[in-house]
Amino acid sequence: MKYVLLLLVFLSAVLMGQSQLKPIGWWRDHLSMQQIIAVDSMQQYVVAASPNGYFSYDLSKKEFQVYSKSNGLTDVDIRVFSKQPLGNKIIIGYKNGNLDVITGSTVRNQPDIKLSKIVPDKKIHHISWKDQLAFISTNFGIVAMDPYKYEIVGTYFPRRDGAPVEVYQTAIIGNSI
Repeated sequence: MKYVLLLLVFLSAVLMGQSQLKPIGWWRDHLSMQQIIAVDSMQQYVVAASPNGYFSYDLSKKEFQVYSKSNGLTDVDIRVFSKQPLGNKIIIGYKNGNLDVITGSTVRNQPDIKLSKIVPDKKIHHISWKDQLAFISTNFGIVAMDPYKYEIVGTYFPRRDGAPVEVYQTAIIGNSI
């Protein structure tokens, strides 16, 4: 009788352990995705971003995939989510100036603005695209980035004296910003 009771306790513990969604020691996100800051489409996917991460919805499979700092993104507090109009790149801009460039399921960090010593406040406000370049509006000016080479190709301070100025959005008309 004692062995039967011990066996039942052991089997109960094993079954309870198997019923967990993730094993002990693994993180599971419980992030709010109710405040959507951007929505776009890519092939058979609809993608949307919130301050806590972004998610994609596969229209053919009818499945959601959520991305956050715990499974691929490099930071928190997303401010801008911009998809290249005629390409396959997505750029995510964070409040602290950090950038992630996403191609398919690959996330590559571009921390140059965040690590820069130019000004203390490097918040990203907007991203405009011209051909393959991204023009990033920040709290100190405009940064031009090539997301294919993963490099900053220029920084612009719109004031005549070259002092930092907040730029909330850019528009590219012909060869002019």
